[in-house]
Amino acid sequence: MLVYCASIHTENQGVVTLENIAVNGATENTVVQYGNNASSFIALAWGEVAFKNCTNNLKVNVVGYAGIFLGGYATEAKVTYDTCINTAQITGEKVGFFNGNVWNDSTTLKLVDNADFSDSVEGFSAAYVVNCENSGSINGCLTATPFATNGSAKWQEADNAALTSSQFEQGNFGVYAKPDYALTVEKTGGTQTVTFTPGTDMGANSYYMVSYYVQMSFKKANGVDAGSSYVMINETISASEINNWSIDFVSYIIGSDEYDADENNTTKYADLPGEVFADDYQGSLYKVVTLDDGSKMIVVSSQSMVELFGNGATTVTLKATKPTYRITAYSAYDQSLSTRLYDDDAKLEAIA
Repeated sequence: MLVYCASIHTENQGVVTLENIAVNGATENTVVQYGNNASSFIALAWGEVAFKNCTNNLKVNVVGYAGIFLGGYATEAKVTYDTCINTAQITGEKVGFFNGNVWNDSTTLKLVDNADFSDSVEGFSAAYVVNCENSGSINGCLTATPFATNGSAKWQEADNAALTSSQFEQGNFGVYAKPDYALTVEKTGGTQTVTFTPGTDMGANSYYMVSYYVQMSFKKANGVDAGSSYVMINETISASEINNWSIDFVSYIIGSDEYDADENNTTKYADLPGEVFADDYQGSLYKVVTLDDGSKMIVVSSQSMVELFGNGATTVTLKATKPTYRITAYSAYDQSLSTRLYDDDAKLEAIA
């Protein structure tokens, strides 16, 4: 299953107020799954945004990173959180209450004391918080914090520490213990596969999702950034099948424009066999190439990515990139119980 999770950039900024809104599940047991930058209210923020008397009563499971009120990040923004309440059970990989994503200084929501933002810091987005409360539970496999700390630099830790009880009654936050199950690359003959190594305590795990993904960026015809997105492949495996499960090891993902531009690839994308169309959310066209070391490379149609992304994008950049692998264990009630992430120094590598 090939899916996108998109982050769209807009050149428009304004003032938006969300007031007296309660988000509920269709039934008491409804659990909604959020991907990167998703939320119960809005995804990304520019300009001025205010949440006033907004309540989340919806049970959520996060795949990747997300927030309850602002799902992603704020850029050049002033965000007010006034009487924002969560009553529900939130689980996932990386979970934030106020926001779900921060990736550099300019998207950090610096906490201010004045409602008029007169004490905001130039170069940072700003957050004013008053009378907010988590009366539910927020549990992350990797992080669970009021302001997002999904990035490796942990930009917003100081703001989390500075929150007072008049600003935010934090309630129940927790991070699950790191699991001891693992993904491993094995080589048999000329083929490389990813297999599963079980841990010591697997009893509560009902099923697993294995994902691998890379990020690409889009531009408009005038060269302005249109946004970014992820190419992500997911596979779900039951607990009864996981010990005998394996998949072909994908060592690289690349866009077809970059693939065709490489003079070493004499067979161009159009002439490669076996094009696959994934019909899931924003699924794209792609083909699979076997490399000399027995691992696989996924070549994603650049034209298909641009058409699906929209937002005025005319080009996409996706150089040959080693994907991040992730495995998450879920309960029978679709709640994340643990996650192992293979990123940066811990990436899964091809066997020579």
